[in-house]
Amino acid sequence: MRDIILTIMRPLVRLLLRHGVAYAELATLTRNLYVEIADKEFKIKGRKQSSSRISLLTGISRREVKKILDDPQSKVANSSDHNRAVRVFSGWLRDSEFHNESGEPKALSISKTGPGTFTSLVKRYSGDIPVRAVLDELLRVKAIDKITNDLVSMSSTGYVPQRSRELLDNSSHAVADLITTIDHNDKCTDQENTRLQLTVSYDNLTPHSTRLFKILSRDKSKELLLSLDRFLAEHDLDTTTSGRSGPNFTSRIRTGLSIFYFEESLSDNNDLEVHDEDVI
Repeated sequence: MRDIILTIMRPLVRLLLRHGVAYAELATLTRNLYVEIADKEFKIKGRKQSSSRISLLTGISRREVKKILDDPQSKVANSSDHNRAVRVFSGWLRDSEFHNESGEPKALSISKTGPGTFTSLVKRYSGDIPVRAVLDELLRVKAIDKITNDLVSMSSTGYVPQRSRELLDNSSHAVADLITTIDHNDKCTDQENTRLQLTVSYDNLTPHSTRLFKILSRDKSKELLLSLDRFLAEHDLDTTTSGRSGPNFTSRIRTGLSIFYFEESLSDNNDLEVHDEDVI
């Protein structure tokens, strides 16, 4: 099970770090979710769910379980648990000590240590994280511009974890759908009721063959999804009234099919990139 968890979590942690989610926030949310799911979905039929049973299932102490059940939001990570670079950037945005006369975030000195400097900003909002580490991280995500004459300025584009949230939101549902399908198939005892879960992959392809497959799989997938979309559109209750009140109508159901392309370098050259335009 350890290897399975690491395989699932590795790309997730990479994504969370890129978007400024610190470990403490993830740990708190995960702990609360363990309690919530154990409470709602792992009950013994005919018996009232108890804090002791939830503690047994989750490994979380009964005291913590009771706190979470009494007030699920009480243990959500606060701002002190967030990515330290996010906290520094937020402090720069709202703290008047680091603003100019117009009330906008001003350029800050790197070498000086008095009030209104980058050093004082980091000490106030990052705790014990070194100034250089915070500076390097903010430069990496392009939250600040390059250093000029000992001064560093906030980038006009803002902090990168705020970008692409709509894309992430849509993608999170696709990931949740996949794991939900895996969960269903794992507990399903009737083979006829399992859900479609198919993958095709080979692990010894050349870059050229990979490029060809990337194009082929994209084109074929579009054809399939367009065909399935036409079918679903014909039966969706938002576009048709047929079946709304018939004998087969009992409740609303969400269904669909997700397709995604994956690629992984298995050689020492991890910088390999596959570009469609390279295919003739």
